[in-house]
Amino acid sequence: MANVSIRGVDEQALERLRAAASREGLSLNAYLVGLINRDAGLAGGRARPRYDDLDALAGTWSVEEFDAFAGVQADFERIDAGLWE
Repeated sequence: MANVSIRGVDEQALERLRAAASREGLSLNAYLVGLINRDAGLAGGRARPRYDDLDALAGTWSVEEFDAFAGVQADFERIDAGLWE
């Protein structure tokens, strides 16, 4: 394993990183190694697959198309209270 030194970390950022590490019950080093591995696509030592098959569709809907879709799928947002009794 390599050692890395990070310079120029702002105190406020460092405190937030320490707090996040503490919330997860990790040392600051373990937390940062986890962040680096996740950002590099290495979860648990294995590369995560990258899904980009829908990238060509991103941002292609007009406002009208989005509104039409949102209207059709609005039924899925409603809760039928009778099913939860």
